[in-house]
Amino acid sequence: MRRMFKIAGFVALGLSTLGAAALPFTVGTRPFIGPRSRALTDRRFEATPGRAERGRYLATSVNGCFACQSSSLWDREGLPFLTAPNITPDRLTGAGTWTDDMLARAIREGIGHDGRTLFPVMPYSQYRSMSDEDLASLIVYLRTIPAVTRELPKSTIPFPVSRLINALPEPIAAPVPQPLQIAQPPRRTRRSHPRTDRDDLHTDHWRSDPSCPVESARSGESWPGCCRAGGSRCRRPYSS
Repeated sequence: MRRMFKIAGFVALGLSTLGAAALPFTVGTRPFIGPRSRALTDRRFEATPGRAERGRYLATSVNGCFACQSSSLWDREGLPFLTAPNITPDRLTGAGTWTDDMLARAIREGIGHDGRTLFPVMPYSQYRSMSDEDLASLIVYLRTIPAVTRELPKSTIPFPVSRLINALPEPIAAPVPQPLQIAQPPRRTRRSHPRTDRDDLHTDHWRSDPSCPVESARSGESWPGCCRAGGSRCRRPYSS
């Protein structure tokens, strides 16, 4: 009997060792050693009226920044472990002490000012293609927002998700140029440019209304009276 227990113990130990050795091949090593990240630089973006206005347009009309960086119902209905940070220039509770490159690295590369991996509800994988000039304009505009002193709880991403997301950030080491401009651009449709999360946030894909087909929303097609009409909620990822 003791011999059988001994053999079973060796088998369990062998299986555990094999599983531990195979784990990096299935999820990679980043969940264990941390995200890819580059060192911060001392670059600063010159503040100009043109950049501030361009940044305001990007933040409010293109990237949908304030859909998350403002009061929401996530704590009650969606992602209670996430808290969107205060990105106003407040030096005590906001981004007033963050450098321009801290903001730049967070927006396009998914690394927070303190070196942690940002949860991918912040769409940094989409923002990677944002040009350097647009990035500078966005950050210049963020510096013009009135400072708000508001102490917020930190996000507490549950295990193992907190580890798995370390595989997502990708450093940007080369310049990202502006898209080429053409003299007479063709008529743009929803299929001719990448979608941002703006349409998803401002369109109710969940209501049972035959005039607002869900499949049309997810395929990128437009339909009258529904797109960006509001009503969408940040559902729990495990809810139907």
